[in-house]
Amino acid sequence: MKNFFKNLLAGILGILVVTRLFYLFFAGIMMAYMGIAKPAGVPSLWIGYSIAAVFSMIAGFAIGWFSFKKKNTLYEIFKISKQNCLLSLMLAAALTLLLVILGDISFVGGNAAMTLNGNLVSLNAVTAILISGVSYFIMFYPFSSLCNYAWKNRKTKQYKKAKAWIILLAILVNPLFAVVSQTFSGLYLVSSQNAPCGVVITGFNDISPARDAGISVNETILRVGQTDIKTSRDFNLSNQKVTVLTDKGHYSVIPYFSEETKKFMLGITATTKMCKR
Repeated sequence: MKNFFKNLLAGILGILVVTRLFYLFFAGIMMAYMGIAKPAGVPSLWIGYSIAAVFSMIAGFAIGWFSFKKKNTLYEIFKISKQNCLLSLMLAAALTLLLVILGDISFVGGNAAMTLNGNLVSLNAVTAILISGVSYFIMFYPFSSLCNYAWKNRKTKQYKKAKAWIILLAILVNPLFAVVSQTFSGLYLVSSQNAPCGVVITGFNDISPARDAGISVNETILRVGQTDIKTSRDFNLSNQKVTVLTDKGHYSVIPYFSEETKKFMLGITATTKMCKR
């Protein structure tokens, strides 16, 4: 039974590595298609994507299981170790902190606003940090393992024989490519199934007519005056009082002029809400 679980873990690690390469490959195809064909929207290839994703998981599990049986170089690179986990944890913590600094995860009181599957959700701050940290830990583990293996075995014959493959894998699963591939894959999945349907308020500026009018965090702005609001680019404000329609009610707001942006503003920070097509 113990050996079975070790084989199972090796298969899961294989899935982790192969699916990372799949996401990168898929993102490259989508970028090339969008650059050459320049479609009006992102094409819906959900069935093909799903089949390819399942195939990559099956292939990854088979490769991981076989590598464990043979105890080959792939097994030695990606096997679970304290050093691999620590390095991956450090990378995950650094990226999570960066997302907080950039505002992709925003905090209001004890809660955090973050995007999951294209939808803005409000979670307990600790839960949001854990979800982000765990997902990036999993994403960075292959790269961490490669770096640790290359450093520890840089003078051995085994490393020199597999050096070209290790360098290639390190390039493909490095954090930059991982983030880019996940971003474009996520963009495709969200865009093919969802469309912008409003602007969700995540916070307020120091000067905020919207807050003064009684609008709250997490309300979705649907219309301002006679203009339907799908994204933040749809705002076209003046110094005239306007009626702001949200999912909670109507509010009368007088925008203020921002010297910084040279535009009339509601005094909010917001993100686009995505709804099912």
